[in-house]
Amino acid sequence: MNKPAFSDWYNRQGVKKYNQGHLAGAEANYLQALALHPDNAKAHYNLGSLYEDLQDFDKAKSQYQFAVKENLIKAKNNLARLWILENKPELATPLLWKSLQETENQPLRVRYNLMKNFGWALLQQQELDQAETILTGAIALASTAEGMEQITTRASAHCLLAQVYEQQTRNGEALQEWQKCCQLGSIVNPDQPKWLVLAHKALKEAGKRSCNGKNGNF
Repeated sequence: MNKPAFSDWYNRQGVKKYNQGHLAGAEANYLQALALHPDNAKAHYNLGSLYEDLQDFDKAKSQYQFAVKENLIKAKNNLARLWILENKPELATPLLWKSLQETENQPLRVRYNLMKNFGWALLQQQELDQAETILTGAIALASTAEGMEQITTRASAHCLLAQVYEQQTRNGEALQEWQKCCQLGSIVNPDQPKWLVLAHKALKEAGKRSCNGKNGNF
């Protein structure tokens, strides 16, 4: 019996069920994949994503950590984001920095997400100059023709850069980034609603029109 091949088959079935919204069935398939081949990094990653959707962040981190051991960059990125959300940027930054050294053959959106999260972690650590450099680079990447086609979270880097500029008391530049945050932002994205609220407040205080995100007004 070729256990890794069967494991991959169960993982693919899990992805199909996940995409159809059958989360319990997807979980069962991913667990079966891992029972057959415990080192199946993609199954660990997919199971982690499912648990993250279910707001079970401890289980999500556990699965991502297994995938990280197999050097899956997407898992490193997602695990780092969860550390950032827990205000533990010191755990996220080395993971993101190492991952960014390995992105030469990765899709553009993967590089962007790593840079965006790295900038976010640096902002939390008050490394403002470094955060500005990384986030500006992420924005440049997302502003290419390929980036505009591939990257659906382009608002995030603008929202974060606005916060960097605010802390540097560069208020004019911050307002420009808040406007971009509003133009590109979406309440569907799990990270952006709280930033869109900040953008609305900043623009309102500056006498600008209210924040109109792609999927909702503030």
